[in-house]
Order: sequence, then C-alpha cells, then structure tokens
Amino acid sequence: MGGAVLAWVFFGEAFALWQGVGFVMLLVGIDLAARGERQ
Repeated sequence: MGGAVLAWVFFGEAFALWQGVGFVMLLVGIDLAARGERQ
C-alpha cells in the first residue's frame, strides 16, 4: 500500500480504476478490523 502511494508521488505512476477500487476496499477493511479489535 505504501509502495503504491510512494510510486504515485515520486514517479508519477498512475492508478488504474481497479487498483483504486482495491486500494479503497483495503483501507475500508483495515478500518473495520481495527474497529472490531477496539470493542
């Protein structure tokens, strides 16, 4: 995840539509998992 962001920032690598969708789904999953552990 961090590598993709750094490539975008430093090298101008573009995200394809499905990569962006997967990135958002990954972040939502991490958020849901973190919320589940707090309860």
